[in-house]
Amino acid sequence: MVTDYLLSCVITMCEIKDFFNSKAASWDSEIVIHADRIEYLISLLDLQPFDRVLDVGCGTGVLEDFLPDDIRLMAIDFSQGMIDEARRKHPNVNYVVDDFLTMKTSAMCYDKIIMHNVFPHFLQPVFAVKKAYELLAPNGILLICHSIGRSVINQRHSSINNRLSVSLPLVKELAQEVEHHGFKVLQAEDENDYYALKVQKTI
Repeated sequence: MVTDYLLSCVITMCEIKDFFNSKAASWDSEIVIHADRIEYLISLLDLQPFDRVLDVGCGTGVLEDFLPDDIRLMAIDFSQGMIDEARRKHPNVNYVVDDFLTMKTSAMCYDKIIMHNVFPHFLQPVFAVKKAYELLAPNGILLICHSIGRSVINQRHSSINNRLSVSLPLVKELAQEVEHHGFKVLQAEDENDYYALKVQKTI
């Protein structure tokens, strides 16, 4: 039974990867970039010069248009197509094709991890939270955020293919969950046009 479950997860993750690879070339023309909301969400990170920052599920590099140049940034996505588009736009950014859940823990931990418009695509979200804890430096910050509202996200995802994502929970529910995994909640906002959960590693 466990083997069957793990196999089904692998198959589903391959479906998600194939979906984003197929959409990569046209992605930027199909999405709406809410610059004011993204700028606000990034401000929650309180980025400092030389901060070690990980952009998880970076897609075509939307955030890199808004992040400062004086941070030490790595941006990852498991879609080769998305990374190819991101590299074309931002050739000087350290983009890596990798699966966040299985990426190796290096000697360098991160001061800030941002998950922008990606969290529902972790089909077992608790593993994403645990991995972030593993990769963060002591007192490091994790920001789970969306530049559109939760109800819009859930409606959009359900209309495409519910095998490709899970529902984004109420922010207070997600806050309670992450507190069980070594984080302290610093800020939680569940608004009509954006979603943000900022938490800090407590150890």
